[in-house]
Amino acid sequence: MISRRTLLNTAGATAVLAGVPLFRVHAEDAPIKLGCIEDNSGVLDIYGKPIVMANALAVEEINAAGGLLGRKIELKQYDSQSDIALYTKYAQQLVREDKVDAAHAGITSASREAIRQTFRRGNTLYFYNILYEGGVCDAQTVDTVVKASFGRRLSVLGPLENADLVGTDLTLAIHESVLHDLDRSAGPSPYLRELVAAGKLGMKSGEGFRRWTSEEQAALRKRVLEHLKSLDANGI
Repeated sequence: MISRRTLLNTAGATAVLAGVPLFRVHAEDAPIKLGCIEDNSGVLDIYGKPIVMANALAVEEINAAGGLLGRKIELKQYDSQSDIALYTKYAQQLVREDKVDAAHAGITSASREAIRQTFRRGNTLYFYNILYEGGVCDAQTVDTVVKASFGRRLSVLGPLENADLVGTDLTLAIHESVLHDLDRSAGPSPYLRELVAAGKLGMKSGEGFRRWTSEEQAALRKRVLEHLKSLDANGI
C-alpha cells in the first residue's frame, strides 16, 4: 500500500517531469473499472456478504446519479470463498485480464498480504477497507473512529480503551467464555493472547493495546464517570 503523500511526491512528480500520464489513460466515455474480492462464501462470509452488497449498492447509486466524473463504474466482483489461493488468483485476474483502475479487497491481514504486491506491481490503486487488522492503524485511531461514527453509544469509551480499562486479561477471559456463542471465529484474537502473555494487561500495567500515562488514565476515568453521572441525572 502506498501513502497518498508518497504517491504524489514521487510517482506524480516523476510522471510530470517525464511528460507522461501517471495512471492508465481511457477514452472520456469509458467506464471506470472497479475490482472487488471479498468472502461472499466460506468461513468469513458473515463479514464478506455485507461488503459485497454494499459495493453493488454503491455502484448502482453512483451510476444512477450520472457516474463518477461523468463516467459509469463497471464493477468486477469475485468471491474468494475465504480461500487465500483464490484471493491471489483473482487479484492477478483483476490486474492482468480485467485491467481495473482500482480494487477493494481483503478482510484479514493474511488476505491483504497475499494480494497487495500484485496490485502494486500492476500499478493498480488498492484499498484495504477494514477498520483494524494487522497493524494498519493503531488502537487510538480505532477508538477515535468508533466514537465518532457508527459507535455513537461508545462516544466516551472506545472498544480498545475499554479493554485496557478493565484489563486485557479479563477481556481475554470473557472472549474465551462467550465468543464461541457470538462469532464464527475459532477463538479470541491471537494478538490479544500475545498482549496478555507479554504482561501488557492494560492500564494496570501501563500498556495494553496502547501505552497509558497516569494522566491519561485519570482523564479517561474522569470522562467515563462524568458520562455515567450525566446519564443518571437524565434518567437514562
